Amino acid sequence: MMAALQAVLIICLCACSHISYGSDEFRFGSLEPYPDLTDGTFSGPAVSESPDPLVRYRWNSGVNETLLQVYYLTPVSVTTDQPASFSGLQTLTMPNANVTVSGTGTIVLDFGVESAAWLEIFSNDLGPPTSITLSISEYNQPEIVNSGPANPVKTLTPIQYGNMYRLELNSELYEGVRFGFIHVNSFEQPWHIMGARVVCQIKPTNYTGSFSSDDETLTRIWWTAAYTVKLNLMSTYFGSILIDRGDRFSWTGDAHTSQACALVAFSNYDFIKENLDRTANDDNGGIQSYAIYWIFSLLDYYRYTGDNATLTGYIPLCQTKLDTGLKLYGTNPSLEFFGDDERIGTCFEDPSCPESERAYDMLVIRACFEFANVMRTIGRTDLYDQYNGAASSLVAKLRADPLWYEAFGMHAMADAVNAGFPTPAEQAAMFAAQFNSSLEITSFSPFNTYFIIRALARMQQLDTAIGAIKQLWGGMLRLGATTFWEVFSPQWELFMQPNEPVPNGQTGYTSLCHPWAAGVAMWLTENVVGIRPTSAGFRRVDIVPHIPKGSTRVAGSVSTPLGVVEAAFNVATGQHSVALPTGCVARVGVPLGGAKPAVIQINGVKRSFSIDGERVFFDLSGGARHEIVVLRDDPDSTPADADQQVFVSPANYSYAATFVKEDNTTQGNWRGTYGALGYYLFSYKGAGVDVYQFPSFVQGISLQQSGAGTPQPGQWAAATTDTRAPENPSTSTSRAVGYLATQNPSACQQTYRVDITLTTPRWYQVALYFVDWDLQDRSQVLEVFDLGTKNIIAPFREIADFSGGRYLVYAYNASARFRVAFRRGGDAVVSALFFDEYM
Repeated sequence: MMAALQAVLIICLCACSHISYGSDEFRFGSLEPYPDLTDGTFSGPAVSESPDPLVRYRWNSGVNETLLQVYYLTPVSVTTDQPASFSGLQTLTMPNANVTVSGTGTIVLDFGVESAAWLEIFSNDLGPPTSITLSISEYNQPEIVNSGPANPVKTLTPIQYGNMYRLELNSELYEGVRFGFIHVNSFEQPWHIMGARVVCQIKPTNYTGSFSSDDETLTRIWWTAAYTVKLNLMSTYFGSILIDRGDRFSWTGDAHTSQACALVAFSNYDFIKENLDRTANDDNGGIQSYAIYWIFSLLDYYRYTGDNATLTGYIPLCQTKLDTGLKLYGTNPSLEFFGDDERIGTCFEDPSCPESERAYDMLVIRACFEFANVMRTIGRTDLYDQYNGAASSLVAKLRADPLWYEAFGMHAMADAVNAGFPTPAEQAAMFAAQFNSSLEITSFSPFNTYFIIRALARMQQLDTAIGAIKQLWGGMLRLGATTFWEVFSPQWELFMQPNEPVPNGQTGYTSLCHPWAAGVAMWLTENVVGIRPTSAGFRRVDIVPHIPKGSTRVAGSVSTPLGVVEAAFNVATGQHSVALPTGCVARVGVPLGGAKPAVIQINGVKRSFSIDGERVFFDLSGGARHEIVVLRDDPDSTPADADQQVFVSPANYSYAATFVKEDNTTQGNWRGTYGALGYYLFSYKGAGVDVYQFPSFVQGISLQQSGAGTPQPGQWAAATTDTRAPENPSTSTSRAVGYLATQNPSACQQTYRVDITLTTPRWYQVALYFVDWDLQDRSQVLEVFDLGTKNIIAPFREIADFSGGRYLVYAYNASARFRVAFRRGGDAVVSALFFDEYM
């Protein structure tokens, strides 16, 4: 039965996935919404570091790019919780599959890579699918998301089409799919599964750029970022999320970084322009920063294309957006959203916090400066004078205080540095204050971290930026990612295994294919390979590579309106290559890697040179490939920093607070063990009726969930003898147990915070008590922050298997924030806090 399907089977080595295309007996013609992969060939280079099954596929010129196409993946591995119920299970990874079902159980299908896809299985003798359900997921358990989409629970009875059974979760069919699940819920007689696959949709989009390095992690990051964007290219717009969570459309701010990635990976200029047009007048739900990011996207597009008509056509709109920003500058407006990190308001919890307001002001200054500079290049000196003057005036007012930046946190400092006005001395002070800690160098989202690594590059702290990239984007890869996620903390590596469900939180249920995470691809191209346009449309280009510590080789290419710019540098061999299209002139900074050059040849001809730092600079003309050879004075020496690394593992971080212990034995018998100085028993006398006694040094304890809301209070038992329930503070003969909880499945209600404010700094111990009272198989995460700085002060900890009750005990010397985040199972809960001296 599967022979025809597998007749065109190829093994795609880059993703270790089975991919097929072309007509076959399981095709069902019009039942698939798009045609099979067509109008192209597998003629591109193999890229082992790319997760994309189609990384080698090149569509022909003239293909209809607005019509999506489909290809098929079969599983790379298959497992089950009931081996006795299924024979021939591994044939699902092979041609001519034939699985005999002889009982109930679940089959787990790993397709090896996330795709924009839907799940189909085949059987000749199942009949009506009343005994089965199918699921899909981005991780290795069936996925659940917030309320809003047609099917928040990604499990459903399939629709039968002859001998094909399809999981149809929404009208567009596609979801973010890495794993599929076949649930046999009841059994009457044996039947057979003749095949399982995901049908993957794709917009015809060719890779035109590239990146490679002897640092495999950086190479994988570039190609994974590109694949993340490619999966979210819809027929007529840049999508912002793959899983159907109810928010699948092009967000203006999100599109800034995904379009940046597309510029270097795909050079799909017409489509980027189309998306700029689509999002130009979006109000973004009142998110003020997104209007500014749209200007940055337009300027990026102009830098890469030189499309003067589009730029000039949007000048009035840019003026409107800039004028609005200038009007809002310094007024602490309602920002609605600035980012997901604790330090910038935790998504929708406190989006207009002081750090977000300062960061927004810096975005306005940056946008004015960058727009003004572009206006000067096209002869609009009037607009240069207007907006450069406005930004310069704001900077002058800032500098009325010589230490203007001291109140800024890392995000606001990064946006100030990106605006280009801080002096070297100011940059050095900022770096020392906020950017020199591996623990805090990344933001909670890849989107916000993109602006941090941009700032680090401007401060010439490229290896620090690469360390941050390896922590955040590399951390996702280490946990099994084949696309990049909406949010990520390196802390997750302390308790997660690859492909497990991720924590959820302030963003709601976390998306694992979120193209706002892809700006890192442009950063790597412009800062590691070093290819960066210095005049619009690449008439002039800088090619100034940075060889990371521990590496000796980088290479890459960018397709430009003039043709392809290519560069490859190897400081170990001294052999370098630059290819430039006609009409392009390059300033090339050849890296020396600590070498003492004796002779430099370009295309076999000796060139005189002078060393500028760690590089030698040459101007090279277009229309040629230039082979550059650096002959060393010390040919046997090791390139500088070749054995140094820039990545710090989360396990090696140091923390300001002390994790004292985990206690799984005391249960509710806290008196005499905890709470000598005070306690807080949530909903102890009924839902929302707390019992508490604060220590003299505690000014107050506040509770908050997204927006102005509070966590859901509740009580499991008003009177019980169950020893898991906390004792009554007044007597050990009675017990009750209440809780605070997240509010699943409402969007962005998957976390809450408990803030402890001290009257004066002093050391103290606080124990938090958790119990999975009603056996909901809860898995949740506890995060700990300094309440003032919002910096992480203790390792994140997973709380699971705690039906018997569990205390997590900490010591700290200042006000603190404890964030409880939902991961899996029932709502995330906490029942009590207890205060003691820390000895």
